[in-house]
Amino acid sequence: SLINTEVKPFQATAYHNGQFVEVNE
Repeated sequence: SLINTEVKPFQATAYHNGQFVEVNE
């Protein structure tokens, strides 16, 4: 389950709008 996957706040693959997008904020 992606919901329970631990992710880093600045380099993470976020599930957005039905697709995977790389988040680098």
